[in-house]
Amino acid sequence: NPCYPAYATRILYDHKGYDNVILVEDDLAKAIIDRILKKEQLLNNKLVHVLPCGGYNNVINLANDVITNNLLGKKAAICIILDGDVKTETQQYITKRNIANNIPINFLPIESLEKFLKNKLYTNVDHVLFRRLDNYIFHSKSLTEIIEEYKNNPNNTNDRDGKKLFSIIDTELRQRRVDRSELIEIIVDYLFETNSHSLTKLVDFLKKQMNI
Repeated sequence: NPCYPAYATRILYDHKGYDNVILVEDDLAKAIIDRILKKEQLLNNKLVHVLPCGGYNNVINLANDVITNNLLGKKAAICIILDGDVKTETQQYITKRNIANNIPINFLPIESLEKFLKNKLYTNVDHVLFRRLDNYIFHSKSLTEIIEEYKNNPNNTNDRDGKKLFSIIDTELRQRRVDRSELIEIIVDYLFETNSHSLTKLVDFLKKQMNI
């Protein structure tokens, strides 16, 4: 991140057979969307590319460039899915830049993965999710130890976006050679169980964009 226009252009030109292109903010959002597409079986007879592009403004700019320059041709449909914490900023940015391409935009049912984990594992502990992650992911170093390490480090006091906590978690995953997709899988399953309404709205949005 960020995904620069020349890079995105090359990707899109290299393969013009996409049915749908979904632009997201980062690789974590991509992992969540990929998981939802597979779980809901939305990829049958569809060639879909989920492209991380950086911050929400970069996603919007890139989408606008793609439409303006007709990079996808007439066959492919494009949409945007952003983190849930930028709804207000997104509308303000579109209005300020006079962007009028009407690209469909939707949002993840969580603010961001980093903020979600900080809230559920530290600020307002969700013991169900905590135990599930601890039991299936954090075998060598417990999640309790990780949270204590995070809590006792004064450098983490102003970690409003949860990126410092996620960095600690990600480091542990890498050291234990645990694929981050395993973490994502548990979180998406949890979202389907506990946040079904918001997630269903996102699934319905994807189905509409893919003509399913």
